[in-house]
Amino acid sequence: MKKIFKINFISVSLLLFVLLLFFSHGKFYGYEGETYNAMYVFLRSGEIIPQRSGIIQVLSHLPFAALSVFMKIENAPFLSLPFYTALTGSVFYILTKNMYGSKNRAFCLSLILIFSTMLLPYSVFGMEHIFTFTALAAFTSLFLYSKNENKYLLLIGGIFAGMATQTKAYGILFLIPLVVYLFLIVYNKKEQVSVKYYIRKGILFFIPISFFIILGLWYNLAQFGSIFSTNYSLDQEFQSVSLWIGLYGILFSIGKGFFIYNPIVIISVFCFKDLFKKFRNEFIFIAIFLLIFIPFNAGFSFWTDEAWGPRKLLVLMPFVILPLGCYFKNINNKKLILLASIVLIGFYFNFTGTIYDYGKQITLFRKVNLDSLENIRYVPELNHISINSLFLRSYINKRYYGNSLEFSYEEESWMRNLDGKENIILSGGSVPLGDYDNPDVLFLKDLSDKL
Repeated sequence: MKKIFKINFISVSLLLFVLLLFFSHGKFYGYEGETYNAMYVFLRSGEIIPQRSGIIQVLSHLPFAALSVFMKIENAPFLSLPFYTALTGSVFYILTKNMYGSKNRAFCLSLILIFSTMLLPYSVFGMEHIFTFTALAAFTSLFLYSKNENKYLLLIGGIFAGMATQTKAYGILFLIPLVVYLFLIVYNKKEQVSVKYYIRKGILFFIPISFFIILGLWYNLAQFGSIFSTNYSLDQEFQSVSLWIGLYGILFSIGKGFFIYNPIVIISVFCFKDLFKKFRNEFIFIAIFLLIFIPFNAGFSFWTDEAWGPRKLLVLMPFVILPLGCYFKNINNKKLILLASIVLIGFYFNFTGTIYDYGKQITLFRKVNLDSLENIRYVPELNHISINSLFLRSYINKRYYGNSLEFSYEEESWMRNLDGKENIILSGGSVPLGDYDNPDVLFLKDLSDKL
């Protein structure tokens, strides 16, 4: 592999970026379109358009908006999502290479992260990718700092941590486990250190964080006339339900469960014990992050939405995959076959979520009055993976046999069959899939036209 492909940060970044380009839809989803448009309008006229996203989420589109405005590159806007996803994979490569001491292992882990988890579809959909990238970069910088105490790594960690706070309204939560992690790095030094040492390191780390927080407050002031006003409020989502329902839903439910959409996590969970033995500080960081972030999101009535899987847990993906590096120790054929099988299943699941617009599921369900969150969350036949797999089978059937398949579903109420009456169909029906099964990936569209 070394002779054909030299593994380093740049080569991994370029490879991931090129591969992810094959999945481009050539359009935006969620609020990515409006954040890009804000940068586009700003470069053209200097006008600041109010946004729901944080300033760093909006600024992430600046280089690509500049390519579009000043160099007239037509598809430049849609390069941003695969670009930052590829950077996430290459930063993960740096982290795992330094943790486990193997380029090949780190490269494999990066491929697994990008192509066998939700990071693949969100390289097309966006929304959570900048929070994921900045959070991982901040943690990686501190991990590298723990190895050689280069003050610039501490400064870089603070910069990325500050950026993470200004991507999402809840980005500030990431600082809690990160500050604990930095404290553990300094506290666990073999030689004793003075209070001044703690202060110096704290200042170096928190100055860039303070800068980005102030920048975010200024952004609010420029948009809405007040540093505390935003176009998005968590109050819109704090409609609490039972925490246990939310925890089950966001982790295990058939429609939106984290383990369903990222099956590789099942193997990774069994590696946390080894991670604790070898990397205790990192284990503590991950544990705190999970204990804060999962219940925070599970407490919402809308702990998920119409997007692919548990969208708001995307930021956790690199950290829960991290223990998987321990799985490669003393690996044998059985463990390798198990790993490869789970990786391929995860790739297939998320591949089906990548080649189709996630909104097609809802559009189809509206035809037969099934478009409710409860149906999507808990009915196996109606979850995104099942529906998108049906789209793909229908598309293949159409290409080879000339006919699309049909979606059919109905719910019967058996309890109403009391006095000899027929079972009542509460909802359901049948819909031809010819208008739904064509992939939304530009590459596949062009291939279909040629065929």
